[in-house]
Amino acid sequence: MKKYKVLIEERLFDIFEVEVPDNVDIFNYVEDEYYKCKIVLEPGECFFRRMKVLNYSGKKESKWREF
Repeated sequence: MKKYKVLIEERLFDIFEVEVPDNVDIFNYVEDEYYKCKIVLEPGECFFRRMKVLNYSGKKESKWREF
């Protein structure tokens, strides 16, 4: 058996409806809520995924491959 390191990237999306006070920047507000885990992207809404093998056949890494 061979051992590999594999990098997997996923892109998720969801649409959130938020109420923001008039004097607050929407981008800062949403970022703060995201880092407080009040806005959370759930698994299952993945629209893109790909992988790359980092030590592939003696080379440094493979090319990205969608799956």
